Amino acid sequence: MTVQVRVADRRGLDIARRRLAEAWGDPILVRGAAYRLADCDVLIAGDFDGLAAISRRDAPVAELVALNAFTPRRGIGTALLAALPGFLGPAFRQIRLTTTNANLDALRFYQRRGYRLAALRPGAVDLARREPFRGSATMVCRCAMISTWCSICEAANEDASLHRLLE
Repeated sequence: MTVQVRVADRRGLDIARRRLAEAWGDPILVRGAAYRLADCDVLIAGDFDGLAAISRRDAPVAELVALNAFTPRRGIGTALLAALPGFLGPAFRQIRLTTTNANLDALRFYQRRGYRLAALRPGAVDLARREPFRGSATMVCRCAMISTWCSICEAANEDASLHRLLE
C-alpha cells in the first residue's frame, strides 16, 4: 500500500493542527523549548491517517515536533518521515526529534529509518513536569492529562534526542 503525503493546505491545516493539539497539547514542549502548532508546517498522510508537525526555526536543523500515525503498522509514519527531506529541501541538513527512553516502539521505529541517538538527558522528563512553562502556566498539567504523552511521562525519567543527517 502506497501512502500519499502532502503539505497541509489552508483547510487541511486547521483540521491537522486541531488533531495534533488534541493528541499533544499546544504548545508542545521539546527539550525545554516551546513549539506552537501555529508556527509549524504540517504534513498529512492519506486522508488524515497520519500527521507530522515540523519546525524550521532552527535551520539548518528541522525539529520533528510531533508525528502521529492514527492507524499503526500501515506505513503511515514511514511515509511521513520519507517525505521530510523533500519537503525541507537542501537548506536543511538535519532532522531532530525527541522521545522518552520508555517509548521503545518509537526508538525502534526511528532507528530502523536511519535516525541515530544523539543525546540522552537523565531526569529531563521530571524536570519538565516540575518547572512551569513560560507563557503557559497550564502546560505541565495539560501534558499529564493527554493520554499519548501521559503514559510516556509516567514511565520515564529520561528523554532521548534522535537525529538524522540528510544526504
